Amino acid sequence: MKLRSTRERLLASTIIGGILLSITSSAFAQTASSNTTKLAGQTTQLGEVIVTAQKKSEKLLNVPTAITVLNADLLVQNNDLKLDDYFRSIPGLTLFDNGYGLNKLVIRGVTTGQGETPTVGIYIDDTPIGGSSQLSQGDLLAPDIDPSDLQQIEVLKGPQGTLYGAGAMGGLLKYVTVLPDSHNFSGRVGVDTESVDGGGIGYAVRGAVNIPLIPDQLALRVSGSTREDPGWISDIDGEKDVNGAQVQAGRLALLWTPATNFSLELTAMSQVRHSDGLNREDYNFMTNQPIYGDLLESRVPNADDDTMRVQQYNATVKANLGWTSLTSSTSFARSSFSGPIDLTYLLGFFGPDVFGVDNLGISLYQGFATNKLTQEFRLEGKFAPNIDYLAGFFYTNERSAFVQAFNALNATTGQPYAGFPAADASQCPPANTLCYGPDNLGYATDASIYQEVAGFGDITYHFTPKFDIEIGGRYSYNWQSYFGTSNGPLNGGYLAPTSGDSSQGAFTFLVTPEYKLSTDQMVYGRVASGYRPGGPNYSAPGTATYQSDTLINYEIGFKSDFLDHKAYFDVAAYHIDWSNIQLEGVNSFGELTISNGGAATVNGFETSGQYHPIKGLTLGANLSYTDAHLTQAVNNGDIYAPNGSRLPYSPRLSGQISADYQFPIFEGWSAKLGGDYSYQGDRASDFASSSDQDRITLPAYEILNLNAMLLNSKYTISLFLKNVTNERGLLSSASIASAIATPARPLDQSTVAIVQPRTIGVSMAAKF
Repeated sequence: MKLRSTRERLLASTIIGGILLSITSSAFAQTASSNTTKLAGQTTQLGEVIVTAQKKSEKLLNVPTAITVLNADLLVQNNDLKLDDYFRSIPGLTLFDNGYGLNKLVIRGVTTGQGETPTVGIYIDDTPIGGSSQLSQGDLLAPDIDPSDLQQIEVLKGPQGTLYGAGAMGGLLKYVTVLPDSHNFSGRVGVDTESVDGGGIGYAVRGAVNIPLIPDQLALRVSGSTREDPGWISDIDGEKDVNGAQVQAGRLALLWTPATNFSLELTAMSQVRHSDGLNREDYNFMTNQPIYGDLLESRVPNADDDTMRVQQYNATVKANLGWTSLTSSTSFARSSFSGPIDLTYLLGFFGPDVFGVDNLGISLYQGFATNKLTQEFRLEGKFAPNIDYLAGFFYTNERSAFVQAFNALNATTGQPYAGFPAADASQCPPANTLCYGPDNLGYATDASIYQEVAGFGDITYHFTPKFDIEIGGRYSYNWQSYFGTSNGPLNGGYLAPTSGDSSQGAFTFLVTPEYKLSTDQMVYGRVASGYRPGGPNYSAPGTATYQSDTLINYEIGFKSDFLDHKAYFDVAAYHIDWSNIQLEGVNSFGELTISNGGAATVNGFETSGQYHPIKGLTLGANLSYTDAHLTQAVNNGDIYAPNGSRLPYSPRLSGQISADYQFPIFEGWSAKLGGDYSYQGDRASDFASSSDQDRITLPAYEILNLNAMLLNSKYTISLFLKNVTNERGLLSSASIASAIATPARPLDQSTVAIVQPRTIGVSMAAKF
């Protein structure tokens, strides 16, 4: 491993030095205290954590894979409400926030860039969220669930293809919600407010109530929240805080347990996020400076808002049949995104040159949605006293739609353009088909269907009380089809409807030996595979269908509780071989294409720890190193990537250190002081399309957060200060080079999504 900067060496030496010191003194353990995997109260021991991401409840220490768990209560207390706030506390996880309300998750560097088939699976309890194919834009629709009614967030690193199938080749993020309780009436209310340096003021109100309807048998839980996220980006024309957002969420959960061997849980959840603009500023990577000044952009008014919706409905039945345990999960999920993007900087010259009008603004409206119906059955039990098994069947039917339309606007007011010339009949398609006009300079629509069936299972053989081996496999088969239309001058004129289909199968496997050194220490090995489904190229009709790509992850790991459960430590090292990679490019006609080519290798390690040396004090740290690069060059006319090119959007080095101290101050009340410092190394952007195009490198950045609390058994008052040093960390970039250079619009212009500036706020909550 070669560390390439002074900051990387400093971070590595700080964290590794702390880990080594802790091990030598037999004292250290797990991740960031504000989002800790092990929870410490007013005792001298770390609490026990139960995880469910392997489709059964088990102790974190006994799970033979790298996993991080974040406590949702602590996220809310520290106002870590969005993926942007807490992803840095999860070793191996990177967030690509494109600034348009869309998020992409990357685990262990397994990604080829934007617009790909997903590489990270996302679940809410037993419900998979988002599309499984590139046609559904599934890689950009990672839901950002408010943690107010979550129990915890579980992140599994490495391929989860055996249990979760397509789209989990990098890993899995699972939101675990709070179950209704049929024994006790309870509830929680909370409010918070925050102010951003140079920006606006936000607030949130949350509430939840648990109602036992039939004691010990039937319970209902109702929760809801509304949140106003402050903006901090302003337009050069004077509009302030254009990227403010509103988030509303609600959830109903009903749990019926008429007998000890049967339960039925019904849930419904909805979250809507509307953003008034983008958290992006205009940037010049030649000078590494904002073009118009700090936190400024130049856009046509009202041309960059967006709305994202997530809905989830689930019925889960669990029954102990004596000889086996049955779980049936039936789910429906809908995820959607809609909104315009201002493209005047890129296409505005069409006004005088093509349409003969001045002051033309052009926005691109985009909308996409996926309706996903899934059914899974699982059986779990024992073949013999020393042989455990899990077997299941999975089916999904996903129907996705995509629409885009170019619209003419007044570049000054943002209103629909008045006085636009009449449509030219020569540009129109056959009769009774939509032609273009001032509100439609071009449009395209696509509808797709993805269906998959799979059978999976694993067997764990316990050779001795200390040594066992788990072997698993899954065979999946999918069918895909699409139908698309397009028209208008900005889409190349009228094109006849296109369609395509594909069908493919894939097998994934898992082999995991595990040895328990003691009741509190274990070492494991793991060989696991994952895949992404191939499919038809919907943007480039006639282009060959692309095939599935696959990877194999080789991993060894160690986990330990020690010092009488005052400390926890885990470490995992891995090597990944990725072959037949799906790569997205742009052909000579400007069409997006996906093809298979090249291979990649990822080498890395993750380590995390937590130590509770004295009553109330918790120290934590994590460190991740990822070397993800191509091992075969790609130069197919659409993509240019020499051998050794870094895979996009993953830092080589990232990490976090933290400390929390809780102490009594008077009868029944405690105070808690804490903070964390995190580091994200530099990241490469998407692959270039030709040898004369440079890839952008997003620079490294550091974030420092502080918090203080007053709390007792019912009430919590929290003061938080995020991004103390007001760091301008860049989360993503996109070229917005003008087709014609002007003094105000240089050809090398880009737009970048940035970390939220320094934010101070207060949060109050009460339980009853």
